[in-house]
Amino acid sequence: MKKKFIIPMIAVAAISGAVLFSAFKANSSSIAAQELWFQYDGSGSVTDPSNYSSGMETPPGCEGSEQVCAIRAQEGAPGQPDITSALQSQINAALQDPSTQQQDVRLRSVE
Repeated sequence: MKKKFIIPMIAVAAISGAVLFSAFKANSSSIAAQELWFQYDGSGSVTDPSNYSSGMETPPGCEGSEQVCAIRAQEGAPGQPDITSALQSQINAALQDPSTQQQDVRLRSVE
């Protein structure tokens, strides 16, 4: 009778342990996928990652609507944004119609 009770309890403990450890593993990978703000340096193509400064957690102060100021993206190469096709579309949309705000793109005036 005791064996009938112990075996299911061991199975429940094993499943609980597996779920617990996989939960911690999933959490650590989501930290690595953090999106940062990268400021455009004003030279070259706005879709070239090398034309952006290192990422920061908060967007820089951007005012105006004439050129890209900053974009929010995951880091690709060290210190450079990973500019996906979806982000390229947001950049193009922001430049074509500055009155529509894009979630991951900030514009500024040309000085």
